[in-house]
Amino acid sequence: MNNTINVCISQCDIYWKDKEKNKEQCKDVLEVACEQHADIVIFPEMTLTGFCMDVLDIAELFCGGTKEFFCSLAKEKNTAIIFGMVEKKKNRSFVNVLYMIGSDGTCLGRYEKIHPFSYAHEDDYYTGGTNIPLIWYKGFCFSFMICYDLRFAGLATVLSKLQPDITVVIANWPTIRIAHFQHLLKARSLDIQSYVIGVNRLGEGNGIFYSGGSQVFSPFGEELLSSNFQPISFVQIDKRLLLDYRKNFPFLEDACFSFYKQNL
Repeated sequence: MNNTINVCISQCDIYWKDKEKNKEQCKDVLEVACEQHADIVIFPEMTLTGFCMDVLDIAELFCGGTKEFFCSLAKEKNTAIIFGMVEKKKNRSFVNVLYMIGSDGTCLGRYEKIHPFSYAHEDDYYTGGTNIPLIWYKGFCFSFMICYDLRFAGLATVLSKLQPDITVVIANWPTIRIAHFQHLLKARSLDIQSYVIGVNRLGEGNGIFYSGGSQVFSPFGEELLSSNFQPISFVQIDKRLLLDYRKNFPFLEDACFSFYKQNL
């Protein structure tokens, strides 16, 4: 079993709705990640478009070009990739989705954003997801959130019962509320008792400004990485630390999940 995994965090300055330019940017990130021997690269929400409601312009089917691009890139560089996109489902609804691609180019799984951001009218265009997948890679169990999902402690409670090793949060979280993003990342690491990796974007998209601020927290809330304005950063995750902490401070054994279910 692998005890460590090397993670590359990419805070892209996403070109608004320009998939081809953003693909070139992602290729450049993978070059740097490979030089640093990263096992996995994590990109922000809606990686090739920015946070966009123009679903008819940007949405793709499951087998669309964005997914094929990242599968090919992962295989070429022998590096796993997590990215976000907009997908059109067979029932003609649209979802804000995260994909995890293995280093051999195969799709390991997907997660649909559960909480569309009604403040920005995301719920007028996107359907919320209903599943919470766990994906195993290199001996680590991954769970996921997308941006606004991070605000909901109830989702963290569900994840705490599933006990993932790493919770990945991809986002387009604006500068005006960046302090919320960072406080919530730390809180969720404590709630779930897992590593939490929050990956935000840089730059400007459709008049909204983003200042990065991606962070990584340990299962006991220690800040392991703060990217600030760096476009690319790296962190190593150690599973032994996680297992030791859960063994020495098993507070989730006292969680009253049946009570929570009855009163929600």
